[in-house]
This record gives sequence, C-alpha cells and structure tokens, in this order.
Amino acid sequence: MRRDRPAAPVRILHLGLGGFFRSHHAWYTHRAPDADRWGIAAFSRRSGDLAARLAAQDGLYTLLTRAPDRDRFEVIGSLVDAHPGGDHGAWLDHWRRPELAVVTLTVTEAGYTRLPGGGLDTDLPDVRADIAALRADPGAATVTAAGRLLSGLAVRRRAGGGPVAIVSCDNLPDNGRVIARVIAELAEEAGVPVPEVSCVTTMVDRITPYPTEEDVAAVAAATGRSDAAPVVAEPFSEWVLCGEFPAGRPAWQEVGCAFRRGYDAV
Repeated sequence: MRRDRPAAPVRILHLGLGGFFRSHHAWYTHRAPDADRWGIAAFSRRSGDLAARLAAQDGLYTLLTRAPDRDRFEVIGSLVDAHPGGDHGAWLDHWRRPELAVVTLTVTEAGYTRLPGGGLDTDLPDVRADIAALRADPGAATVTAAGRLLSGLAVRRRAGGGPVAIVSCDNLPDNGRVIARVIAELAEEAGVPVPEVSCVTTMVDRITPYPTEEDVAAVAAATGRSDAAPVVAEPFSEWVLCGEFPAGRPAWQEVGCAFRRGYDAV
C-alpha cells in the first residue's frame, strides 16, 4: 500500500499504536473535512513490530467494519508516521515542533500507573525508574505514559513551544483529570516544572476485536490489496470531548464527535 498524494503535516502525536486508536481517533481524523491539515505520528508502547508493518505501508491500513448487512472496507490515511516505542529521539523531535497541537493516548487503565485512590503509584519499578531518569535529565527516555508525556512537555518548554492539548482516549472516568494528576505528581517527584497544558476529558466507544488471519484474508479478497495491519471494528462509534484545545484541533464535530462543557457532561 502506497499513498497517491502527499501526507498531511503532522500536528497530532499519539501514544499507543493499537487497533482501538486506529478504528476510533485516527478514523475520525481521516474523515474530518480538514484532514489534509492534521496528520498523526503514532508510537507503540513497547513492541516495534506493528510500527514496522505500518511504516512499510506509508502508515496506511484498511478498516474493516463488520455490519449485519455487509462488510465495509476503508483505507485510513490520517496516520502519517508509525514509530516503535523505543524511538525516543523521534518522540522528542515531534514535541519540539511548533505546529504540534494535540497529543492523544490509548494506554489502557494500567498504563496510568495509579494507586487505587487515584494518585501516582511511586512504588512501581517503572515509576521509580522514570523519577530517577527525569531528575537527571527532564528529557530522558522514560517508560511510563506519564513519564513519556512529561519528558515531551519538558523538551517542548525548553524549545519555546506553545501549549498543547493532551487527550486521553482510554475509558476511565474523568480521564482528563487522571492524566493531569499523574503528570503533576510525577513532575513533583522528579523536580520537573510542568509547562502550560490542557488535559481534555473524553468518553470513547467502539468495539475493536484483534484481527484474525481470516480477517486479513477477507481484506485481501475484497480489496485486491495485501494489508499487514488491518483493523476490524463494529459500525457503532462514539466520542465525546470536554476541554480546551489551545493550538486548535481537527473539525471532529463535523464527523459525529460531540463537545460538552463541564466535566459532569462526560
């Protein structure tokens, strides 16, 4: 699979290169009327295999939507760059770019490294390692989601970059407040100033099962193209957002996203 037109400039950075991100957030961005202005660079959490498969396809992949009447096949083009999680240099490079406006993440509930009461769990080995690394260098390579966001924010601050919106796309109550809290507590532990940032609260929904070999074969049979990284999803999708985007965002409201005022609405 290869692009037949130039890719959109990268203005969105995403952590978590799984199927849900590609069936949901990347799909909404692909369908937005201003999609030609909003490319996404995405990083896996740890493994580099999926990133390599997507990079070999110019970031393109097929979304197979399974509906009662028939299957639908759509090539999604909003993902411009796919990187393995260990490519810390590329991660920081995107944070330094003045055009970066939105940072999103899908890391599952465990990825927020919280205590049962909601605070940062500083007894976790990965959290302790991130605290030590960030104390030595605010832009150090880190492991946890909060650590990776904080290192990016620190480097952006050092480069004189403007504020961005951080958008959690994991189904946690008040997920904007959740990510704001763990970043702030990690910053306090590591002695890293937190620059201005807007943490947006969201509610997301779309069933996205892991693709099987039969799904890969179905994509090839229906489209005539080999796709090493297809995604399968149900027709229903929902995305509700609440918060500020200081540097702008795609026109997601034109493709079914709902925007609400106040955390209680989400």
